Amino acid sequence: MTTRVALLRGINVGRGNRIAMADLRACLGERGFREVETLLASGNVIFDAPSAEPDAVLAERLRQAILERFELDVRILVLDGSAFESVLDEHPWRDRDLDPSHVLVMLPTDGAIAVAVRDLESMDWGDEEIFVGERAVYLHCPQGMSQGELAARASRSLGPAVTARNWRTLMRIVDSMASRRPAR
Repeated sequence: MTTRVALLRGINVGRGNRIAMADLRACLGERGFREVETLLASGNVIFDAPSAEPDAVLAERLRQAILERFELDVRILVLDGSAFESVLDEHPWRDRDLDPSHVLVMLPTDGAIAVAVRDLESMDWGDEEIFVGERAVYLHCPQGMSQGELAARASRSLGPAVTARNWRTLMRIVDSMASRRPAR
């Protein structure tokens, strides 16, 4: 068994796509996922699954379970520990003291970074910054995600096949994963 992180796109945002985390944990537990843990109410799931099962296959299994149980078709990104760590390691501003709630990490659920977003790197965003990495797009929006134009523009460029988390949430996932007992 290997510990994985699943990031669900667009659940419990506003009034739409509501799923109680206890119900989500129960649903996934009934489908054979082990040690299912949810973090916050925004679609962050940590669970154990067979090591040999590819992340994309697990994402589809999770999607089907949610579709059947809650009648919601949501995009899901599953990352094993090393893939999750590679997203964290690529953070371009690790040496700076930034407000973690003002650093947004956008992760394509289909595994590919859209070429269109690379054009945003060469544009002047004032005090906002963008870095396009191998697995994710990193934004620094010092005035907040909704105050500048960069987050909205990057989101439009990447389209619906992306899920985003701020750095504070990703660090909470790291802490939660570190506190888990090793998968059997």
